[in-house]
Amino acid sequence: MFLPEAKSLVLIADDPDAPSGLFTHWLVWNIPPQTNSIAEGSAPKGVHGTNDFGKSGYSGPCPPPGTHRYSFKIFALDRELDLRSGAKRSQVDAAMKGHVIAQGEFVGRYAREKVARASGLRGTARSQRDACATMACLRINASPVLVSTRNARENLENR
Repeated sequence: MFLPEAKSLVLIADDPDAPSGLFTHWLVWNIPPQTNSIAEGSAPKGVHGTNDFGKSGYSGPCPPPGTHRYSFKIFALDRELDLRSGAKRSQVDAAMKGHVIAQGEFVGRYAREKVARASGLRGTARSQRDACATMACLRINASPVLVSTRNARENLENR
């Protein structure tokens, strides 16, 4: 739904269940407010921030064993944010304060077995990183919103 008073959108994808606390996977702001979808394998037009992997753009999940929630939040703002590309989550959160006129959230769950068992590798940190880099189920190359939609549907069906 398009809000005429919206001047820009902000997209934040994060994992609130990460061992170190809230972990940001994607941060985009100044998205045109007319945007109503993100094509698979693409990113919305806007300014990209630095995620908690230290990279710009979307970085998919690679959690330790267990179930993690992945939250995709959209915020409609009454102005564009005056932040440079590469800004961090805390800067975006501070700049948004007092300017959010609407918001939405979609939460999907993701679970996996221990990396060593799932990949056939020993449980060293290096083998865990290698397994995360090579296992297709952990490197999501599709739109995270679409992936989360599928995961959420599977979670509901498996209840």
